[in-house]
Amino acid sequence: MPIHVHSSRGRTRQPKNLSLPIHGSVTLAKLNGAITIVAASGSLNETIDDTTLAENGYDTQNQDYLHICMSQSTAVARTVSIYAYNRCFGTWGKLKIPVSNATTLNGMYVDADIVSEASITTQFVIPIHGIDRIAFISAATGGLTLYAAGSTI
Repeated sequence: MPIHVHSSRGRTRQPKNLSLPIHGSVTLAKLNGAITIVAASGSLNETIDDTTLAENGYDTQNQDYLHICMSQSTAVARTVSIYAYNRCFGTWGKLKIPVSNATTLNGMYVDADIVSEASITTQFVIPIHGIDRIAFISAATGGLTLYAAGSTI
């Protein structure tokens, strides 16, 4: 009788790297787990059938939280915009995240733009609550390494 091997991340408590198919070793994640950043949002493929992985974004498998690690090796900070894709809409859109001190409906959400800090590594978590795919956009990425993972808690 064959042994069943799970191929998805399922509901995960421990963050799982979005660019790796399975949870691997720390060495594997550091060497092969970096996210490819796309230069322009117009390059994102809405049919998710592009041969260039980053232009299809990264499958989150409907996780609740996006864990980001940005490592900037130069003295120049970089800004990266996060885009989201839901299969039920079939289109990419700039991710907006909620803020707690808003006084108007338009003020309740801000762009999910992340900025690296010069010559330092930072980590943070962003709520994505079931978004199907995530992509990262920046025209300038010199010295920036970005890792992304998803989890349910």
